[in-house]
Amino acid sequence: MSFDFITYPNEPIVTIQFTGKSENAVEETRAIRKHVMAFIKENPEIKTLYMITDIRDQKLNFGDLVQGMAEGMSRDSSKEYASLGITQVGILVGNGQLLNLIMRFSGQDQYGRQKFIAFNDLDEALAYARADHQGLLTKGSQSA
Repeated sequence: MSFDFITYPNEPIVTIQFTGKSENAVEETRAIRKHVMAFIKENPEIKTLYMITDIRDQKLNFGDLVQGMAEGMSRDSSKEYASLGITQVGILVGNGQLLNLIMRFSGQDQYGRQKFIAFNDLDEALAYARADHQGLLTKGSQSA
């Protein structure tokens, strides 16, 4: 697998940090879902899950991007989490063409019309997730 799954003690935050070339976007997406579901099961008190996806070091061709998004979003994982009483906040870390494509495609019907917040680095994304979780952000003042 070409990703690391990172959790933070006592925080409803996970980071999926992609590293290098994707070997199989569909299988990686399924593996990520298993990690997330295990994290939720281990932390039943979670009501909002901040899922940070760091794509800065990911090497992905267009076909793998489409297949991975179809697997991860067309099933609409946010509905799966919602059925467990969990709200998912999707956060992307990256820049350039890959980030722009994901941001543009994710709003389409076939990808579940999901919305993401984008940041250039992981520290900014973590700071946002922590502040939002603590209620320090005012609705509508989200910056990326």
